Amino acid sequence: MKTVLLYPPRCNPRSPYLSLPSLYASLKAAGHDVVLKDLNLDFFYHVLCKKDLENDCTTLAEKKEILKATPWIRESRSLLLAHGSVPKKHMKQARRHLRWAYDRLFKKYEFEAGYQSIHHIMSSLPKHGDNEFASFLKEDVIPWLKKEGPGIVGISIVFPNQLSKSFELAKIIKQQVAGAHLVIGGPQVTKLAEDLSSFPEMSGLIDSMIVSNGEKPLNMLADCIKTGSSLSAVPNLIYFKEGKVIRNRVDTPQSINELTTPEFQDLHLHRYLLGGVILPLITSRGCYWGKCVFCTYREIHGRKTEFRKIPHVVEDMLNMKKRFGCSYIHLVDDAMPPKRCGALSNEIVSRGLDFKWKCNARLEKAFTPELCRLMARAGCYKVVFGLESYNQRVLDLMGKGIRVKHVKPVLKNFVGAGIKTSISCMIGFPTETAEEVEKTRRFLEENKDLYTTCVVQAFNLEGETELDRNPEKFGITRVFREEKERHGRRYGYRYETKKGLSWEESEKMARELQYINTWEDLPEPEALPGD
Repeated sequence: MKTVLLYPPRCNPRSPYLSLPSLYASLKAAGHDVVLKDLNLDFFYHVLCKKDLENDCTTLAEKKEILKATPWIRESRSLLLAHGSVPKKHMKQARRHLRWAYDRLFKKYEFEAGYQSIHHIMSSLPKHGDNEFASFLKEDVIPWLKKEGPGIVGISIVFPNQLSKSFELAKIIKQQVAGAHLVIGGPQVTKLAEDLSSFPEMSGLIDSMIVSNGEKPLNMLADCIKTGSSLSAVPNLIYFKEGKVIRNRVDTPQSINELTTPEFQDLHLHRYLLGGVILPLITSRGCYWGKCVFCTYREIHGRKTEFRKIPHVVEDMLNMKKRFGCSYIHLVDDAMPPKRCGALSNEIVSRGLDFKWKCNARLEKAFTPELCRLMARAGCYKVVFGLESYNQRVLDLMGKGIRVKHVKPVLKNFVGAGIKTSISCMIGFPTETAEEVEKTRRFLEENKDLYTTCVVQAFNLEGETELDRNPEKFGITRVFREEKERHGRRYGYRYETKKGLSWEESEKMARELQYINTWEDLPEPEALPGD
């Protein structure tokens, strides 16, 4: 029996995402027949072959720009699809062209449906029979699926903006691929499990959903479907039977030290849009800080932190380099502690290994000049930080545990060691004032030498967080929860505060502040045609 794993649109096609390669490796190690397909990437290429690309534009200026660029967009697409006979410098140029096309054509759609209510997404599904995605599924995906003849089809939903396309995908699969058990999973399913299972329509779209970590449950589900056994023993599974919703026990996840190295061989790595291949790898579960009041990470991934042993991590990196020709690795842990960065760096340096890697970290004073230089010697080329605000009162209210006085020295330590830094900020945390936002803006404006890229976005009030559970503690006087009752969960409740910026003012100020995209992970080609 074959299991097919699908990664749906729409999100950034710059590099593979880790969820399905990890599940693929787990299933393969247990002896299951499994296939992996990145529909997000495939759909991007599908749209780029349309004759009327300009129809995806909203203004006359955009249409003129796309019409002028269409010939080299198509040429770039052909170059990446013809991998193997094309000089490396042309491949890099082609990726740059397609990144440009992505920013013009796709970026405005990234959150097209992600912040709608579940009710709205579900009720709009019947209207999706003649759109471009439906055509892509009927022309390319469904014929391929029927040929594969899977016993299980799994869909991984990592980001909110994948929800609409995932359900549209599920609907067509259920209609046209007979006999396949359709299961969904991923962070968004874990977060929305109660809401999703409460919709009567859901039982017509899917057969089951897996919450929390999926390696062990998916293996057991595959065993049960293969043998025709009852699903009642599969942990973390919610499934539909005779009109009822059945929720199995939530089990302890398999230890991160027992997992196998992620597998990427079913993916066409040369087609992703970075200047080269950067593969993701996770070395821990849970956030070791875990005190930020706005964060949903603990609700999705649990409160326990577990670290993969450093020798195992280095072996993972070696395996990925050897098998997939990849020297660039993104350690996608929520945050790497300074001591762990040092231990990993020492292991790499002592063994004389050659990697280029980046990671996420907190702005902690333990990142000394000596540690940063050691990380640079070990191949660390970039570190991403969540600064959020350059105001101590706001940081304390957030529970960030960051001291403003440490921010510039830590960034200087990394830059001085030759490591790029990227930072993110959020505007409009409850009770934050325009004057406090201005302080953050001045820091960003006056210290551009301390970071390579910066993302600024408005604060978003999520459910099931400390902030949501105790809004009055943070100066919130009203959360518009009736919108949830009327429409199903929304991603980001509207709210009112007794002082500081309003929800609308935060959105406006975030749009006004500089937004710098984060494509620059590897050296870029010199110029676009006509530059």
